Amino acid sequence: MKCLRRLPSIASANATNKRCIESSGAVEFLASIVSDSDSTATNEALSTLYNLQLSQAALKNLMGRSGDFLVSLMTVLQRGSYESRAYAVF
Repeated sequence: MKCLRRLPSIASANATNKRCIESSGAVEFLASIVSDSDSTATNEALSTLYNLQLSQAALKNLMGRSGDFLVSLMTVLQRGSYESRAYAVF
């Protein structure tokens, strides 16, 4: 959980860090957390995805790869906290 909380601060340092995190496969990992984890981890993962400001290509790839991710976002929008719902709209 500590590493998950540190990712947004690493990403916010500069655009290069954001692109490095995106290209390292972290986006898929974060999407799997959203799909499979409890609300605290989901909120952290959504926050990180939001702060990464993903490219259009990464968003298309994410939505195309896993239908589970989209279902998970819908669940967050229906039942999540205010903060999680705001991040789920990213």
